[in-house]
Amino acid sequence: MIAKKSLHIIFSPILLALFFWAVKLIPLTILFFFFGLFNLFFFRDPVRKIGSEIVSPADGRIMDISESDGKTRISIFMNLFDVHVNRMPIDGKIMGIERIRGKHSMAFLRRSTENSRQKIHLDTVIGKITIVQIAGIFAWRIVPYIMKGQMLKKGERIGIIRFGSRVDIFFPSQKADVSVPLHQRVKAGSSTLAHTKS
Repeated sequence: MIAKKSLHIIFSPILLALFFWAVKLIPLTILFFFFGLFNLFFFRDPVRKIGSEIVSPADGRIMDISESDGKTRISIFMNLFDVHVNRMPIDGKIMGIERIRGKHSMAFLRRSTENSRQKIHLDTVIGKITIVQIAGIFAWRIVPYIMKGQMLKKGERIGIIRFGSRVDIFFPSQKADVSVPLHQRVKAGSSTLAHTKS
């Protein structure tokens, strides 16, 4: 599958490649053709078997696990070769979507918390959960697939970060235990991040 709201990004360079081929500008034909192929790869959206408990909202590598003010934060860094479609970590209702303009630091740096980002506030069976989609140095924009008030199931698609870069999830520490180690690679919708406490 191809990620929603991405077809124009994929086919625009391919159409340009056809134009340059028609006017015999072969170097530009090759350049735009391979750019289109890269976009086709980047904006893929594979079907996932949904995992158990609280699942990862993003593909990538666990870059940080921390706890503060009763909240556990798990940070996931997405490189250019990861799937960039983000998913619901647990069943819940979208309580709010907050867009914040900021910097464009590299996503693996601590100061990337000040980057342009989008906060998605969820109401779930374990309480309030926040997903923060963070744009990186190469990110174009964060594209939501959701609206305030929607009820969504675990694993449903919530948006994509175009050419970027990091997703943080915050959940109540007293309600769930982290079950994923630092630096582990995870997949959105299928990899378990935490187990709820009974």
